[in-house]
Amino acid sequence: MKRKKEGLSILYLLVPLVFIFLITLVYQMFTLTSFNYSIDIIHFILLSNSKFALTSISFLLLFFIYFIFQEKIQFDFIHPDHFAIQSVKTLRSKRKNYQSIYSDGKTKLNRKNIGYLIKDIPRHGYLNYTNRNSLTEEYFKLSKQSINDETNLYLVLSETGSPASEILSLFTHKEYNHISLSFDRSLYTMVSYNGGNGYQQPGLNTECLASLNQKENSRLLVYSLKVDKEDRFKILNRLKQINTEGSAYNILGLLTNVSVRSNMMYCSQFAYEMLEEIDQNFFVPIEDKIKPTDFIEYDEDKTLTFEYKINFSENNEQIVS
Repeated sequence: MKRKKEGLSILYLLVPLVFIFLITLVYQMFTLTSFNYSIDIIHFILLSNSKFALTSISFLLLFFIYFIFQEKIQFDFIHPDHFAIQSVKTLRSKRKNYQSIYSDGKTKLNRKNIGYLIKDIPRHGYLNYTNRNSLTEEYFKLSKQSINDETNLYLVLSETGSPASEILSLFTHKEYNHISLSFDRSLYTMVSYNGGNGYQQPGLNTECLASLNQKENSRLLVYSLKVDKEDRFKILNRLKQINTEGSAYNILGLLTNVSVRSNMMYCSQFAYEMLEEIDQNFFVPIEDKIKPTDFIEYDEDKTLTFEYKINFSENNEQIVS
């Protein structure tokens, strides 16, 4: 009976995700293609009141995610034949872990964060690029100068405290859930894939320290990677290409590990692809989805060098260590 409940609980999560994915695809297919018929009920609902439709989809997603964390059924996938050899200590440890996830979920799936997601989800492109020419000529000029002046590429891991970061932490179980690249040590040329922070389109965007400081006690870690000038210019040229062709934040990839188009990525996917572009991907991901912390945790050969850490104090002062 317990295993049956566990199976149903998993279906509660999978079914709405598949439903949302299909409905979103249908919506964007209709908006990208011209149809001669208007009687179709889905066509009518999605095109006559697209905001209502997408808000409803957002509510469904959030409801089922919240339901999973509210579930008091403890997931346990131990086969009955092996149950006897599981120690009481192991079972208690698993129970504490599930209780911790449940408690964390209740805290982070609060009204503010849910409200943010409801507003944010319709801004994303799932089949088409939503962001073009976000990187300015001034950015490329400054990056070129930094490449000529410095010898490293910089990787920046951040705990921003944003609603998106807090919700992502429920799935990654990590504190640092965003990664950026920079051509200079002072981070004036920082760039990554993000949700746009409310004023940019989701996709490839420049970033600054202020944009990474969205909550009290936000912090970031800066690492350097030795990369020759030619390869850093390759990355810069790839950024120019993406900037011209267009980009979109791969929000579906966070759940499905699917990129519908080549320039649809999330932050760690972007960072890994840029390193792959110059044959500097110094680790092989163990899991399908790359997390920002993978760049540190799987750096077995100590390819990266720790540079410094920034803690943002209550009055937004930067404490560098």
